[in-house]
Amino acid sequence: MAFSHCKVGIVLLTAIDDGGWGTGGYNGLKQICSQVNDELLVRDRVSIGQARQAFEELCHQGCRIIFGHGSELSEAIYRTAKKYPNVMFACINGMSTASNLAAFEMKDEEVAFLAGVLAGRLSSTKKIGFIGGQGIPPAERHRIGYLKGAFTKGVETISTYTGDFFDKGRAQKAAETLIDQGADIFYCYLNTAWEGVLEACRHANCRMIEPILERSVQDPVVVASAVQNVGALYIQAVQLFGRDGLKGQRYRIGLEEPEVERLVLHSISQDDTAEIETTRIRILRREIEIPTPC
Repeated sequence: MAFSHCKVGIVLLTAIDDGGWGTGGYNGLKQICSQVNDELLVRDRVSIGQARQAFEELCHQGCRIIFGHGSELSEAIYRTAKKYPNVMFACINGMSTASNLAAFEMKDEEVAFLAGVLAGRLSSTKKIGFIGGQGIPPAERHRIGYLKGAFTKGVETISTYTGDFFDKGRAQKAAETLIDQGADIFYCYLNTAWEGVLEACRHANCRMIEPILERSVQDPVVVASAVQNVGALYIQAVQLFGRDGLKGQRYRIGLEEPEVERLVLHSISQDDTAEIETTRIRILRREIEIPTPC
């Protein structure tokens, strides 16, 4: 594989040390840039209003490929790509593509469907909860996938959005409200705010499936981890770019690549484990079709 040294840029709304979404993406991009001797330029904690300026600054600094970390940056990166046709751009969970703009996203609905099946099997009340930060496309894919998985077990899903991916207090209050409505298993699409859901579950003797990273394997409250390795998407993108194979198209990656996306089970019965594995195989064989709302 032949790479030539170049500058790589990334713009993030979150901090690279947020311990979740931002950290995962930054670490993956940093890893592959180090391996191929590319220089990485970072603009983090950028507001949406500042995003286009941040992208253009990276263009002026000589970056040959620039990433946007999250769907909220879709418009800014699209407009910048149109202005700088000789620079390659890629957006994680991007909404648009162009000749020099690729979009990478995970098949969020697949791992969420598995989470819904597991929650449906484990629920005693036949009600489970979903908590998201904001109703952006990946959050909706998680919510719908989870709901559809639970539906196959005859279980009701109660959903809510807190309006913030980082506010632990809001997430805890949202979880407590859903617990009062009968939910006993939780799945969420949150950044650091997921810890608020964890705290509510601890107090109420409920259980949860943690999002994005595998952090709490020793906590009895956490029955599974819906691992989504966003860093692996960056590794694939830079490798494609190095082979001159990165195109202005949408790339969707899911359970077919366990390094990117998988449901990791913790202290689950053999019967539950077997059903999750059977369901995973059926998804890969396209025997189960999961709707993608966006």
